[in-house]
Amino acid sequence: MAADSDWNSVVLHAPFNNIAAGITDVKGKTITVAGGAALTLAQGRFSGEASLYFDGTDDRLTLASSSDFDFSGGVVTYRFSIRPTALPASGKYCRIIMVGTNGSSTGQHVAIAGDGSIHIGKPVGSTNATGSAAGVITTGVWQDIEVVVSNASTVRIFRNGALVAGPGSLTLQSSGANALAIGRDNSVDPVDKFYNGYFSHLQITKGVARHPAAFSQITAPHARPEIKGIVTGDSDEPLARRIVAFNRKTLAITGETTSNPVTGGSYVIPHNNYTDKHVV
Repeated sequence: MAADSDWNSVVLHAPFNNIAAGITDVKGKTITVAGGAALTLAQGRFSGEASLYFDGTDDRLTLASSSDFDFSGGVVTYRFSIRPTALPASGKYCRIIMVGTNGSSTGQHVAIAGDGSIHIGKPVGSTNATGSAAGVITTGVWQDIEVVVSNASTVRIFRNGALVAGPGSLTLQSSGANALAIGRDNSVDPVDKFYNGYFSHLQITKGVARHPAAFSQITAPHARPEIKGIVTGDSDEPLARRIVAFNRKTLAITGETTSNPVTGGSYVIPHNNYTDKHVV
């Protein structure tokens, strides 16, 4: 399996990099698309990839309330890649990720402002817990963002692995099930501008602070579990065979593929979780 020791703490994993896969979450949550947000091959974070395009007018994504989005425990990591076409207007900001509802002291948002700064805060007015200097976020280039809340009062923001904000504070209060919005605030407040640009590789990990300090910029999509191997015959010749993975508790099929004799009988089956998988 691909290495990510914190995979079972991931509550949302949406690469948005494959048109055939669609606007989906690997962890199984339903994503609702508003406006004309769509996958496109016009830009990709990595070679050959697609990305999700927001036109800056009426595009956003929403996910229903879930206890998975209760981050009152004080530890969470947001990871995503952006290539803004335009920044918000001067004095305005765009909440790229919005947890909870506008005006809520128990929610969180990650936002970029018209001056190119990025911050994390609570969606109560313009309460910003920790933010970067102006000019950190630029247009026309891909930037990998990681926002880490490492305990109930310490947050850091990284751009391309470099620390650009923090350590700062984010006082959290008791919470519960929260909704999630991507690309804009989930209210009709005109203060918040819709995101305009390309977006991909969104991952939210609950209960894990992935990096406490600067790190190397990512060079590939965030890892997810996969089962892989080869199928050969009695004389070690590569074979094309159907491989099925199923949950041993429910017996539900969780993935399937066909081994490739041209590449030595190899096969790969991605999975949502590590546990309870059998392959036949």
